[in-house]
Amino acid sequence: ALPIPIRFGLLTGDGQPMPFDGGKTEGLYVFDTDTAELVLHDVEQPPVLSALRHFSAPVILTVDEPMAHAFARVRGDSDPFNRWEAAQGLARGLILNAAPDPGHVAAFAEALAACLGDDRLEPAFKALILALPSESDMAQMMNPIDPAFIHARRVALKAELSHRLSAEARALYARLDPPAAFSPSADAAGGRALRNALLDLILAGYDASDDKAGLTALAEAHFARATNMTDMVGSIQALMVIQGAPYQRALDSFYSRFRNEPLVIDKWFALQAGCPHPETLKRVESLKTHPDFDAKTPNRWRALVQAFAGNQSVFHDPSGAGYAFLTEQILKVDAFNPMTAARLVEPLSRFRFYAEPYSGLMRKALETVAAAPKLSKNVAELAGKALEG
Repeated sequence: ALPIPIRFGLLTGDGQPMPFDGGKTEGLYVFDTDTAELVLHDVEQPPVLSALRHFSAPVILTVDEPMAHAFARVRGDSDPFNRWEAAQGLARGLILNAAPDPGHVAAFAEALAACLGDDRLEPAFKALILALPSESDMAQMMNPIDPAFIHARRVALKAELSHRLSAEARALYARLDPPAAFSPSADAAGGRALRNALLDLILAGYDASDDKAGLTALAEAHFARATNMTDMVGSIQALMVIQGAPYQRALDSFYSRFRNEPLVIDKWFALQAGCPHPETLKRVESLKTHPDFDAKTPNRWRALVQAFAGNQSVFHDPSGAGYAFLTEQILKVDAFNPMTAARLVEPLSRFRFYAEPYSGLMRKALETVAAAPKLSKNVAELAGKALEG
């Protein structure tokens, strides 16, 4: 059998290192047989396994274990990847469960709180571990894919974590506020990432909050004090949950500051197209008439239309409006840029992986594309192959 080196450690139930074999805290075992049994000595209590530390082998490990073990790894595993992966696995499970155990959500929040309070962890890592799996990532875990379910469950989990971690998130945010002077260093970038992640978490509880004015003021102050584009974007993304005048003011200010920088304005278009709000399609339609939108500029087109097609909750609206919009754009751009049009066929070509009504509506949109007259070879080939299966 192919040798597989497994570097491992043991943890207690609350995530602390557990010594074994005379005081070791880490070991290495090379599996070179189909089956093997590893016996460890001097283990004083039921252990939690932390395996494949330091990327010791490029394999996927499947372990049948209670959720409590994953909570322990999030709380204190000394291997950063194992700690992050445990958090991601727990989040995926809680999102895919239509009615998760409240105790599991509470335990997950407590484990994340332990991370936020661990001064040994770098700010950049804390920002990473707070980030829930994206809706696109979650779609890969579901068969058939139900975008509305994924969006609703992810929003609900994020709101619950916002409620349970409110005190810790606000306290840590206050320690990072006001922001330090801009520096391109890794440490400074990590601080910015954490500050923006905390703002995003705090604002996720907006809908259920009794202090909506206070949350709005916090997000607007974050934007006003921003000394760099990263913090400005972080504010805009947090304000997406509020919408209305605060969101628009931030967008207008961002545009005014960077209107002469095409790459940044691409980002401005993409931010709006990616907003998970029901009115986003109307906004995208409106942005097509913006003076800075040129359909014949590939980067600007991708920033608006392709970003919208990647917006899982709005593009996959059960009405099919998102698919109809994309169909119209594919046929329009195909007349002068077949390669760009062909790339836009891909989101529709995955219709077989989706639940109804999404699958049928996506197929219908693809059939409309395939039946269009004067279709380019690029688009005709991709649409035809997708329909043939």
